[in-house]
Amino acid sequence: MGVSNVRILISKKARRRVGVSSSLWQKWKLSEDEFYTLSFGGRSLKTRLKRVKGKKERVILPPEQSDDLLLPFPKQVQATFRNNTIKIGPVIGLMTEIHPNYKTIFHEILQSEDYTNHYCFVFSPFDIDLDSGTVVGRFLDWDEGERRWHKHTVPIPDVIYNRITYRSAERSSEVKSLFKRIHEDGEVKLFNPHFFSKQTIHKLLQYHPVVKEYLPETRFSATKRTIKQLLQKHDEIFIKPKDGTEGLGIYKITKAGMGYTCHTERQIIHYDSLSLLLNNITATEKARRYVVQQGIHLIQYNGRNIDFRVNMNKNIQNNWVVSGIAAKAAGAESVTTHVRLGGRVYTCNDILTRIFEDEAQKVRNKIEFAAIDLAIAIEEGIGKPVGELGLDIGIAKDGRVWMFEANSKPGRSIFKFPGLEEEGVHSLNLLYEYAYYLAGFGEQEPS
Repeated sequence: MGVSNVRILISKKARRRVGVSSSLWQKWKLSEDEFYTLSFGGRSLKTRLKRVKGKKERVILPPEQSDDLLLPFPKQVQATFRNNTIKIGPVIGLMTEIHPNYKTIFHEILQSEDYTNHYCFVFSPFDIDLDSGTVVGRFLDWDEGERRWHKHTVPIPDVIYNRITYRSAERSSEVKSLFKRIHEDGEVKLFNPHFFSKQTIHKLLQYHPVVKEYLPETRFSATKRTIKQLLQKHDEIFIKPKDGTEGLGIYKITKAGMGYTCHTERQIIHYDSLSLLLNNITATEKARRYVVQQGIHLIQYNGRNIDFRVNMNKNIQNNWVVSGIAAKAAGAESVTTHVRLGGRVYTCNDILTRIFEDEAQKVRNKIEFAAIDLAIAIEEGIGKPVGELGLDIGIAKDGRVWMFEANSKPGRSIFKFPGLEEEGVHSLNLLYEYAYYLAGFGEQEPS
């Protein structure tokens, strides 16, 4: 039986029995003589039901049952009826650190206008108590015509989206222990279980029959030997921090006549010999913290390298789809296309049309096909649910597609640029679709 849109109400008039409107009563073929299970997140109770008049689909709870279920407030939600169980929800938790900026970051996610029939809240790993089956959630509720933050103690959610911001927090013993218990218990669906590392993703994909062709040649220790080996094979290489962000700490090494050019975010230095270059770099940085990667001669616009941030999401059918693509042009004298280093953002269609004209859609299709194959392969390799990815994709001048990085916690700032707002809304809607799917609310009834 499919999912129904239901108004959940709390009323003292309901007394001991949960009231169910006539339309739902007929649809679910209920009886006043039987006991049913009423489920909300990780809580449930046994109850008898009472049929109440009305064409609108409603479930009316007495205050006692509402308190037992830890229902925070009445609202329009989803409901399913299977195996004599009425499940209301979904209950979705966004796990993160509670830091000064968390309200700004999650305000957009919690204000979705298209997907509202659920309970969604923000919480930290220290707000959840698996032993009592409760969590202190921070909800963005309507209060006197405005959105305000309120705390409510609610059941363990049906679904948790891991949006922990810092790798150090995710690596803490407390968070590791929590995730282990969640996975072992199996009742709560947690997606995007951890940050990705460049090395982990490369190992997962380097022998994959479908996607290995998208990976630049990479070494995971920036020793003199590995740098020399790649420079013998390629006229350009990049040396990157293993856990770097926003293009910081990257070296671009290019063969220049009989010497080499080392390009960083701050300066360009020419070396007459490889030994001088290697002595300088390897003396500055610890090799094990860096990777060495083949450089790709990317397509350009106005003399600036172009790459693409491809946002991937799972939908309510559990299929990967491309939710948005932004094109990024490198800043003047910049090593990468990151905005903080002078990069500029365009819509994908805009930049592809300028470069490829009538062939633009064909090139976009090539990017999308590669991104879907990569997302499927990454999730298969991780072996746990992944609902959202950010892929850094490049198109070489010869037309070949390359993937430089996969991010399990993609930021949403890219969608604030002109022309990308609708893709941002689409991505947000898909986040909820996938959460609905994981929570068991995926079989939507036709409207």
